Amino acid sequence: MAARLSVLAQHLVQQPCASAATAGLESPTGKQYPANTADTLKGNLEPVTAETSGPLTLLQGSLPDDLDGQFIRNGPNPYLERYGQPYHEFEGDAMLHAVDIRNGAASYRNRWVSTQRLEKDREAGKPGRATDYLGSDGISLGAANTALVFHARKLLALYETDKPYVISSPSLETVGQLTYGGSLDHNMTAHPKVCPSTGELIFFGYSLLEPKVLYGVASSEGEHVCRLEVPTCGGRPCMMHDMAITKNYSVLLEFPLYFDLKRAMKGSMPFVLDSGMPSMFGILPRHAKSAEEVRWFKADTAMAFHCANAWEEGSMVKLVGCPAKHFSFEYQKSSPSRLYEWCFDLDSGLTTERELDSTNVEFPLVHPKTIGSRNRYVFAARFSGGSPPFHSIDGCIKYDYETGEVMHHSFLEGRWGGECVFVPRSTAEAEDDGYLLTYTYNPKDFSTELYIIDAKTMACDPIAILRTPQRVPFGFHGLWLPRTDML
Repeated sequence: MAARLSVLAQHLVQQPCASAATAGLESPTGKQYPANTADTLKGNLEPVTAETSGPLTLLQGSLPDDLDGQFIRNGPNPYLERYGQPYHEFEGDAMLHAVDIRNGAASYRNRWVSTQRLEKDREAGKPGRATDYLGSDGISLGAANTALVFHARKLLALYETDKPYVISSPSLETVGQLTYGGSLDHNMTAHPKVCPSTGELIFFGYSLLEPKVLYGVASSEGEHVCRLEVPTCGGRPCMMHDMAITKNYSVLLEFPLYFDLKRAMKGSMPFVLDSGMPSMFGILPRHAKSAEEVRWFKADTAMAFHCANAWEEGSMVKLVGCPAKHFSFEYQKSSPSRLYEWCFDLDSGLTTERELDSTNVEFPLVHPKTIGSRNRYVFAARFSGGSPPFHSIDGCIKYDYETGEVMHHSFLEGRWGGECVFVPRSTAEAEDDGYLLTYTYNPKDFSTELYIIDAKTMACDPIAILRTPQRVPFGFHGLWLPRTDML
């Protein structure tokens, strides 16, 4: 009987659960939203107005003893009121939400990132226009609201049209911008990659006005050691959100999401997917000295914001990501994004591609020690299909690259969440032996919880659920910062 129950339980874990379309747009504070308020300011994307701190309350399970560090999540939280005004979530001022875990106890704090953009708006007393955010160096002043990376003893808050901001941990205070002693004179992607073997940071910045990408590498000590200008393959300015690395190569992702100046002049989202153009992938040696070293590979038209990983197998470079065949910033017009594999043959110059799973997922991640080498497992946030998408993450999946098996975890009792962060157990020997950490939102009482899942089993019951002292709005990307890396 016990064996049969075990098999049944495992079967249930692997099945996606039916759920409502989204977390809903009801105000968690009882606010009556003015007409024309963007959906991305409603429900659990309604900004919080205070910086605070305090202990978490344990609701279920127990905190693992070997978790010792800080879980930090970045995301948009406008400082000035934007209700009833034109707004996109990419514009919101960065707010960091952190849970510090130590000796079986957890405490929370949140802080805005003090960007030049935020200070400019504070002084003016109102949000600026796009032309107001042009910096003295010609770079657009960014919101720093997208992602985080730790490199060369610095915690960085990232936004792809600006330079990174250095953040102190555990205080979350803003230190200033990263410039590598003045040699970084362009914007940096929100998704640079840290090589687990060399400690290097590999990055790029795309131009909004010129058809080019500025590619770079920083050493493990934080020295800017490589800089290269690469023309876009399509000959137009292109939005490139993510990138990938292997042991020897970097992969630039030129999906045909091109800049449209006419739309920009009208105040509309300026990037539009050109369905008549293929997806293009630029593969270059990590320390390339010339743009002529970049090899471009073509694939089916799509748009992927994020990739999980890339690696080399003989003459092949393999890449796993989450493309949508049809994409629009009017989200209800986009098709689902799914786990997908591209294989680039460096000998023949040909591309083969295939869908790995049909689940609607995004925010893929792997064990950080496997970045650039072959991994077995991919974790990703699962979307219900509702719009806007940040209200519709109802669970997460674990994909086994060797067997094709997919395991699902559905957030308990109608909760909604976000991207998970993987933290290996201190005694881990297997790649998947660790924890998945995320924030979940409970529409029943408008509260937020730190939600911890067993990444190895993906069991229905989470390891722990702890309520935060303040609601945490849905956001973008986060990381786990071990105690030894706190500054």
